[in-house]
Amino acid sequence: MTLLKECAVKDNIKEIKYHKKRILDDKSVKRVLLFSAPTFDFDSFDIDAQRKAGAMIYHPIGLPMLAAVIREDSPNIEMKICDAEYETVKIMFETNQKEDVLKKLVEKVLTDFKPDLVGISVVFSPGIKAGFEIASMTRAFDSNIIISFGGVHCTFDYENILKEDFADVVFLYESEITFSGYIKYLNGMEKVESIRGIVFLNEKEEIVKIPYESPPDFDALPIPAWDLLDTTNYYKVSGLSGVKNIGVLTPKPKGIINTVRGCVARCTFCSVRNFNGFGVRMREPEDVLNEIDILYNDYGIRYLEVVDDDFSFDHDRSVAICKGLIERNYDLL
Repeated sequence: MTLLKECAVKDNIKEIKYHKKRILDDKSVKRVLLFSAPTFDFDSFDIDAQRKAGAMIYHPIGLPMLAAVIREDSPNIEMKICDAEYETVKIMFETNQKEDVLKKLVEKVLTDFKPDLVGISVVFSPGIKAGFEIASMTRAFDSNIIISFGGVHCTFDYENILKEDFADVVFLYESEITFSGYIKYLNGMEKVESIRGIVFLNEKEEIVKIPYESPPDFDALPIPAWDLLDTTNYYKVSGLSGVKNIGVLTPKPKGIINTVRGCVARCTFCSVRNFNGFGVRMREPEDVLNEIDILYNDYGIRYLEVVDDDFSFDHDRSVAICKGLIERNYDLL
């Protein structure tokens, strides 16, 4: 396959229309299923040891945010999130069995939900193997389902993903706006010229890349759709990391929150600047505190981990958030 030169969207209209015809066949998208790919190796997963220690599993914060944007833009779309990492570990802890656990989970979710479009999120590179397995099972289940990949790993490995011939489209960088816009385009609600930040194969099996323009306004994005995850119960299988040893004797629900994107540091081993761009984009203190209110009151979260790369970038903002928490007098760590 040959990587085409990046061009403006208007130069790729023909390829996008072919892409739509090839995979959609004039069927509208009504149900969207989002998978978070497991990052561990099932063969070497020690159920007893992980159960004792509390597997380190984070809520997949990107997918609830993506789902929240789709809800705002296309409220008639039915959505489901399957955090395959959390769900498979939960099953293994309950049954003490790990044989074909991912296969059985994916088949059940596909059968029950019957999606028109499946999105597979691969943030960390070890998850791409499971991501391919989920895509393969999806293609075998129904070849008409649109299969998309996204996340940090996929942004920088889209050529190899497309070569596997499972993905119909790969989304680049922060894709809340582009993914939602793509759904609206497929449903005839948005013009082709609005499509940005995607990669796919054209009729000649060449890679077509529609350049990514700019990241979304982070502060303008909605609060993540935490109701689409088993948010309250993650602590029963996961200890997270920063709060792993807190509440060992009296376990309570643990949660996460993301208040900034980006980081001012220039660590050579880190991909944050490559993925999120230079600088830091922040959510306003009141917006952050509103989400914490929801996590605390609606989901019973009592141990909260801030998963920012640079929470203290803006001193005044950080202090305002901390003061807001003090004023609320929460029983929260």
